Amino acid sequence: MKWKDERRYISYTLWFIIIASTIYTSQKDYLLFHSIAELFAVVIAFCIFVILFNSLPYQNKGFMIILGFGYACVGLFDFIHMLSYEGMGLFTEFTSNLPTQLWIMGRFFESITILAASVFIIRRVNARYVAGIYAITTVMLLLSVFRWGIFPDCLVQPDGLTTFKIVSEYIIIAILAGALIYNIKYNRGLISTNAFYYAIAAIILKIIAELFFTMYVGVYDEFNMVGHVFKYISYYFIYRAVVQLSIREPYEELQVSKDELFESREQYKQLSEQLEQKVKERTSQLEDAIKELEAFSYSVSHDLREPLRGIDGFSLALLEDYTETLDDQGKHYLNRIRAATKRMGQLINDILNLSRLNRTPLAVKEVDISLLVSNVVNQLQEHNPERKLQFLVQDNVMARCDRRLIQIVFENLLGNAVKYTSKKQEAIIEFGVEQQDNARLFYIKDNGCGFDMAYYNKLFVAFQRLHSAKEYEGTGIGLALVNSVIRRHGGSVWAESIVDQGTTFYFTIKERID
Repeated sequence: MKWKDERRYISYTLWFIIIASTIYTSQKDYLLFHSIAELFAVVIAFCIFVILFNSLPYQNKGFMIILGFGYACVGLFDFIHMLSYEGMGLFTEFTSNLPTQLWIMGRFFESITILAASVFIIRRVNARYVAGIYAITTVMLLLSVFRWGIFPDCLVQPDGLTTFKIVSEYIIIAILAGALIYNIKYNRGLISTNAFYYAIAAIILKIIAELFFTMYVGVYDEFNMVGHVFKYISYYFIYRAVVQLSIREPYEELQVSKDELFESREQYKQLSEQLEQKVKERTSQLEDAIKELEAFSYSVSHDLREPLRGIDGFSLALLEDYTETLDDQGKHYLNRIRAATKRMGQLINDILNLSRLNRTPLAVKEVDISLLVSNVVNQLQEHNPERKLQFLVQDNVMARCDRRLIQIVFENLLGNAVKYTSKKQEAIIEFGVEQQDNARLFYIKDNGCGFDMAYYNKLFVAFQRLHSAKEYEGTGIGLALVNSVIRRHGGSVWAESIVDQGTTFYFTIKERID
C-alpha cells in the first residue's frame, strides 16, 4: 500500500480532529461536527452504491453486489440517524434513544455486509436476491422502531447505554474481527495489494470506532466524538478500496490494453507493409514467370508446326506418288504417321488456344445464348449427318458475357455431348437454365456413356482423359478451356454423371457490367 498517497488525507483528518476538539464546547458545536461527520459517511455510502451498481454489468462479482446494496442501506440508516439526533429538531416525539437505535441498526448492517462481501469475494450471487433481502430487512427494522416500537432500547437518560446496546457493539466488533481474520487468511492475493490493505485498514478502524461507542454515556461526550472520527476515517478507506477495485484498476488495465493495442497496431502496420511489399515482389515475379511460360509455350507450339507440316506433307507425297510400290503394311505405317501428325497438330492448336485465352481481354455485352447454342448445334449436325441427334434448346436465354469465349464453352460441352453419345442409338442433348438461390445455373445434359465420379478430380485438368483415345478421340484440352473461360467470367463449372446413364455439366457466370 502506498501510504505516501494517504498523507495528505491523514493530515486533513488530524486537523479535523483538532478543530473538532477545540470547538467541542457546546451542544450546538457538537451537533455541527456530528452532522458533518455523518453527512460525509452518508455521501460515501451512497457513492459506493452508485459506483458498484453501475459497474455490475461489467464486473458482476458477489462482493461488489453485497457491498453496493449493503452500503445503500447503511447510508439510509445513517442519514435518518443524523436527522433524528438530539438537537436537530426533527422526530421530536422520540427521545435520544431513537438515533442510537438507528445507529446500531446501521452498524449491524455494515459489519454483516463487510463479512458477507469477504466470504463472497470470488463467488457469484444473485443481485435480485441480495437487493430483496436488504430491502425487506431495512423496511422491517424501520417499522420495528417507527411503527411497532418493539426494537430494544439502546440509550436511557440519565443512565446511559443499555446492556443491549453495549452487547450489540461487542457483537458488531466480533463480526468485524471475523471479517478481518477471514480476509487475512483467505483473501490475500485474490484482490490487488492496495485494495486489500485499504479494506484491512477500514475494518481495523471500524473495530476501534465501535470500542469507543461502547463507552460513551451522553450523546455529546468525547467518546462519541472520537468514535465518529474513526468511523469517518474508516469510510474513507473502504471508499478507496471500492474505487481501487471498480475504477482505478479497470482503467489501468484498460490503459495497458490500449497501449498494447497501439503497439500491436504499429506492429501490424509494419508487418502489413512488409507483406504488401513481398506480395508485390512475388506478384511481379509470378507475372514475369507467366509471361515467360506463355512465350515459351507459344514459341514451342509455333516452332513444332513447321516440322509437323513437313512430316505430314512428305508422308502424303509418299502415299500419292509411291502408292504402287508400297505394300499394304507400308501404306498402313504412313497412314499412322499422318494420323499422329494430325493429332499432334490438334494438340499444338489447343495449347496455343489455352495460352491465348488468359491473355485476351474480355469483351462483355448482352448475348443471346439460345441463338449462340443453336448455331453450335447446327454446325454439329452438319458434321454428323449420319447421327440421330435430338437437341433440346431453351429459348430466350440472355446473359452478359464475352460472346467469343462463351462460344468456346458451348462448342466443347456440346461437342463432348455429341462425342460421348456416339454409342447411343438416339442421342438426346439438352441445354437450359435453372434458378438456384440468387444464381442462374446453365447446364448441358446428355444421355451418353457417362463416367465414374471417383475420377472427377481429373475432369478439368489439361491432357487428363477419363476415356481412352481408341474409344473416343480427343486431346484432353477441351474441359480445361471451359474451366478457364468460366473462371475468367467469375463463375464455376462442375459435372454430375452416372456410368451409362449420361452426364450433366453445370456452370455459372458473374454477369458483369461494362
